[in-house]
Amino acid sequence: EVSGANLEIEDGNGTLQVPLANLGSDDQTLSEVLSEGNSAGTSITNVTDPTNAQDAATKNYVDSQITANAADGSETIVNAGTDISVSGSGTSGDPYIVNSTFVEVDGSITNEIQDLANVLSEGNSAGTSITNVTDPTNAQDAATKNYVDSQITANAADGSETIVNAGTDISVSGSGTSGDPYIVNSTFTEVDGSITNEIQDLASVLGEGNSAGTSITNVTDPTNAQDAATKNYVDSQITANAADGSETIVNAGTDISVSGSGTSGDPYVVNSTFTEVDGSVTNEVNTRFEVSGANLEIEDSNGTLQVALADINIDQTASDVDLDTSVDSDGDGSSETTVEGAIQAMSPIVSKAARIFYPPSIAVDASTNGIGRTINLYDQYVAQFGTPAVASLGAPAAIPTYAATDLYYYVTYADPAVFDNMSIDASGELTYDIVGQPSDYNALINVVFVVK
Repeated sequence: EVSGANLEIEDGNGTLQVPLANLGSDDQTLSEVLSEGNSAGTSITNVTDPTNAQDAATKNYVDSQITANAADGSETIVNAGTDISVSGSGTSGDPYIVNSTFVEVDGSITNEIQDLANVLSEGNSAGTSITNVTDPTNAQDAATKNYVDSQITANAADGSETIVNAGTDISVSGSGTSGDPYIVNSTFTEVDGSITNEIQDLASVLGEGNSAGTSITNVTDPTNAQDAATKNYVDSQITANAADGSETIVNAGTDISVSGSGTSGDPYVVNSTFTEVDGSVTNEVNTRFEVSGANLEIEDSNGTLQVALADINIDQTASDVDLDTSVDSDGDGSSETTVEGAIQAMSPIVSKAARIFYPPSIAVDASTNGIGRTINLYDQYVAQFGTPAVASLGAPAAIPTYAATDLYYYVTYADPAVFDNMSIDASGELTYDIVGQPSDYNALINVVFVVK
């Protein structure tokens, strides 16, 4: 314990004393901590969002960059950890205020091990990478390179949406944009005037407490997946680069060799390195396969094999081939079970009814008499079938049509009081005379197309 001006330790052999003046200070900067060891072994929480390119990036910063939604600061979640109180919602109108509620157990701040917040308040310039950081789960956890790489998309945030207010022993200036970044400084005054009397590595500090309470600056860009990511690394990864093929990794497996880098200029070339077991690549190759006399023969380097054609049942008729599923092809109530049965059932339908159809309705001007008038029935049919006014859900945009030369064209009836001297050429063009006007403004003409 501290006794007067001395630090005393007592056991069965007596009491040892060390003057407190000889101990110096127990506070370190982050750079000094990281020089002892930069492998975290856990997440780093309560880190403030970065402003400079080499600041450690928080999960909140990464997530706010990932989508293009307008940010108002409330998307940054700040939860209270051990000995921390948080108020506010993070918006400009209701900013977060983070304060320490820590109560010193023994009344002295010079004899204890520090947590990360204490270290960063003394100096938050890392000077190296922070390794072995676990992937973040909370908004203010430090982001890893692995988390950043898996989350990045283009965004439009400029940094000012995140509100940073000064808490205990902290001053904040700037607006958070690239042109006016936040600058967070510690106003803490060291009690005993020394910051070198307690040396700890980062893992030791984080074991005491991993809530930062400020930004971590001067962090080197990450190289390993679990290194802490910097703002510079995050920003450089956000813009999607055009893929060139080299991002696809092709590794050689058993009996395979791979060369090239996967780009268009240096594509991957994959070759087999398989070695023939018996040294010959021709003894498995068939050199002849044919009918010879009454036999079917296959020949390779080892000789000829024969099968009598009489033993092979290769003669089948449509009656011998069963349908996978029996079906009533003609709707007579009896299902067909063979290919021949299905053909016979459908032939009468296909040969006649399916080849005859009516073209769409068209308007023929019969308001005045005239001779030698023409209308192309095929063009009218293609125009209306090609651009139907309405189609059922999931139907193609156009109805299939035949070529003009695939059809025969007929007029089965035309009102003789209106139409006369009618003829149709092979392309479907109808020539006619109008000899009178219909009494009720309508006259009948019936057109039929037949597939050749």
